[in-house]
Amino acid sequence: MEKALGALVEIQSELSHLVPSAPSSSSALSSSSLGRGLHGAIDSTELTEIQAQRLALYARRGQVLRTGAIDSFWLSAFLNHREMSARIVERESAALRALIDIEVIDSDVSPPLIPPSFSLLPPTLSSSVPAMTVNLRPSTSFSIRFYFEENPWFHDTCLVRRYMTFENSIMGRQIEPAKIDWKPGRKLTTTLQSSEQDEQGMPVYTGHASTFFTWLESPDDEFEIGSLIRDEVNPNAIALFFGTFRPEEVDDDLDFQEQF
Repeated sequence: MEKALGALVEIQSELSHLVPSAPSSSSALSSSSLGRGLHGAIDSTELTEIQAQRLALYARRGQVLRTGAIDSFWLSAFLNHREMSARIVERESAALRALIDIEVIDSDVSPPLIPPSFSLLPPTLSSSVPAMTVNLRPSTSFSIRFYFEENPWFHDTCLVRRYMTFENSIMGRQIEPAKIDWKPGRKLTTTLQSSEQDEQGMPVYTGHASTFFTWLESPDDEFEIGSLIRDEVNPNAIALFFGTFRPEEVDDDLDFQEQF
């Protein structure tokens, strides 16, 4: 374990030497107002190179974690993040100890939700009027892959949650939730048990809650957990694990301008 912890410290040190204001994902890179460092020296090409270096370091981190030498890495990282810790309930903790790696894939290739060309006209007119061409392939997308070791709760070793954004379209943002193959009687998202009992002395169940595995299976993301994992948790997972992560209190862009 000591060797694995040392490897994580080394990876974190290399991450900290990258330009701190550079977006932590290519999705953020495409929409960021940063990338104009000292005298405009940091351009989009350099930011892309920085992102490539980050991805290589994340891959090294994954190699260390998949050895199983560090117990409960991701659970610890989640619990040390203010927003994420609010989504973890005690009954999920044991299952999250089986989480061995997280991978964020930007611009994940997704098929169109419907064929790219179709007719919006009734059949009686469609033969005389050209069909309208509509491309519903997302303009941006990313997916989060959660890798698990074998566990008592579900059969899956990889759970994928995908986000797709359709610009200039009524589609807006679409979320493809993870599909979890729960083992019999081990589903963690069924109901919550309250301290109350019914007339027969049986516990009262109060329904779903906004917990981690409920979020994984939900087509919604009210609290933007996906973006938090992509932009904060994944890039800073090692610092979160060691409890040294300190979120910026000042807007990155304004802070960047004040420095120069």
